[in-house]
Amino acid sequence: MEEAQTSVMSFTPYPRKWIEKSPKPDAVFKENGFTAVSYNLLADCAVRNLVGYHSYVAKHALYMDFRLPRILKELAELDGDIVAMQEVEGEVFFKGLVPALGKLGYKGVHLQRRDDLGLSLFFKTNKFSLLDQKCCTLHDLAETTLQVTPMSTEQRNEVRTYIERPSAFLLAKLKHKGTNRVLTVGNIHTVWDSMKYQTVTLLQVISAVRELVAFAGGAQQPHLILGDFNSIPGGPVYRYMNDGKLDEEMKKILRQEEPVEVPDVGSWQLLDLLPTDSLTRNPMQCKSAYLEIMGKEPSITNCDDACQDGRFDGCLDYIWYSHESISALGVLETPSSEPIMRFHALPSDLFPSDHIPIKAQFRFNMQTPQSVI
Repeated sequence: MEEAQTSVMSFTPYPRKWIEKSPKPDAVFKENGFTAVSYNLLADCAVRNLVGYHSYVAKHALYMDFRLPRILKELAELDGDIVAMQEVEGEVFFKGLVPALGKLGYKGVHLQRRDDLGLSLFFKTNKFSLLDQKCCTLHDLAETTLQVTPMSTEQRNEVRTYIERPSAFLLAKLKHKGTNRVLTVGNIHTVWDSMKYQTVTLLQVISAVRELVAFAGGAQQPHLILGDFNSIPGGPVYRYMNDGKLDEEMKKILRQEEPVEVPDVGSWQLLDLLPTDSLTRNPMQCKSAYLEIMGKEPSITNCDDACQDGRFDGCLDYIWYSHESISALGVLETPSSEPIMRFHALPSDLFPSDHIPIKAQFRFNMQTPQSVI
């Protein structure tokens, strides 16, 4: 512990540049704006289950007793009004994040997954108050989405083996104190599985977006969804979010996945079980904050060499917002590949998680129909 304390004193979060779409009047932002951060912390249980981390990270630097003080230092510097975190174990939330962030003016809510890769959502109490919250498992939401699809008991049981993987969705309805607007926030962490079954991830995201819009009170109400989507730019999940639908090109890609096999019934593609209307219309009508401000997504938000299929480096984390009710003002630029890969992969001496936190700044569009309390 003494080594960790000494280390954190010398640790400085990697410098990053703030990028604005256009200059904003400070007074307008103070009254009408807010910032949101998403950060996958890399839970200790994930480190223990994936031995690949041990090949390039010193044992003393792998676990939260070393990394959490550095993460807290990052969070203090990020200074987000809303902070969505993934891979948060219960002990880390209650004994680490709550007391430390409480001193900085935050309150938080937590969803504990059965594999201990929980979700946490913190908000600054001088900016927001909590009106409501909801905890969901993505496989339950996915099964609800599939209820409209006629299938045999054997088919449904087999589908469950694909979708019943630990994954979660934490919703919070927040009242913005400066404007009395209500903002609904969804913190998501979809299934990883080396991205072999993107149809499962797509089904989870479709179901989560539907739940978010319903919880917000309709697509016209301000809402955003952020977190670890375990999906790369240009892939089916990304195209669904960005384009609002899934085109035939993406469907062909998904149909190349290994089919579902049921003895005495046959085989079929998971994609063909998804309700047609869910593939052709995203009810959120959203934009990506980074794409809107920078014209592209970050090159890397995750870099690790923990799995058997080799080092991964790419963008998996996003902040999507309802662009008719919210406008993006700026984002925090992510580091280039050089510092990220300086020590082969993450976590490292420079970055205390295998993910890079992302941050965006927004304002409410006051001319749209308001949700005021």
